[in-house]
Formats: sequence, C-alpha cells, structure tokens
Amino acid sequence: MSRWYEEPERGGLRFRRWRPMRREMEQLVGAIMSQVVDALDRAESGLRRATPGPYTGLGPRTERSDEQIRADVERALTEDGWVDGRGIEVTVQGGAVTLRGTVPTADQKRRAGEDAWDVPGVTDVHNLLTIGAAPVETPPEAEPGSAPSVD
Repeated sequence: MSRWYEEPERGGLRFRRWRPMRREMEQLVGAIMSQVVDALDRAESGLRRATPGPYTGLGPRTERSDEQIRADVERALTEDGWVDGRGIEVTVQGGAVTLRGTVPTADQKRRAGEDAWDVPGVTDVHNLLTIGAAPVETPPEAEPGSAPSVD
C-alpha cells in the first residue's frame, strides 16, 4: 500500500510506501501459521506427533503373535533389495525367528539376520542359512511341437 504525504521542510508532497507496523505483521503471520497447523492436523487424520523426551517411543507393552512376526520378517526380507529371499524359509516360535535355506553370499546371510532383528517382537534370531548357489528359476518351456523361429 502506498500514499502521498506532505513534507514542508523538504519542499512539498512526497510519495512513500506505507508498511504495516511490526505488531500487525506478527499477528498476521501468527494467524496464518495457526491455520496451517490446523490444516496439517486435519490432514494427519487425528494422528498425534511425538513429543521428544526420554520416553519417546516407549509405549504400552504389546505381545505380537508368531504369525504376525513371521509375516513381518518375510516382508522385510522381500523389501531388502540386497537379499535374495527366494531360498529362505522363516519360522517363528515364541518370538524366536529361525532362518533356514540357502543364500548366495555371506553378506546376504548377515543382512537377512539383521532384517529379522529389526522386526518388532523378535526376541532371538537363529540364522541357519547356508551359503551356496542362488536358487535357479527355470524358464517356461516352449509348447510341444513348436519349432524355434529363425528370422
């Protein structure tokens, strides 16, 4: 917003930009921030943000079933792009995870064990994986009676 004002000591009318007072700007910014925070809270669908402190992340103790733990370990192995999980069998008993099967490298064996430990509810990991050849997928067979085409 701009306006003209008179300055007799400087010889007449002057043009000056009018700037809101600092307090008015702070109130405006505060109102906008409040609206933004309210919108974000609505977008989070009622999820509460964690307040940092010495007990952050420590909630009520909940027991997870062996089936839930097994499913989460299998998901973790599937999502780890550095582990070929096709040859891994996962069993869980009382929160203790047992990994059996074959992986191509020692690094994959180590990573598979770490993936299992990262799942909530796991109390122990028995990594019985062996290091050997990767599982081989056989390509689908050609239909009987069809000859390979030569172009």
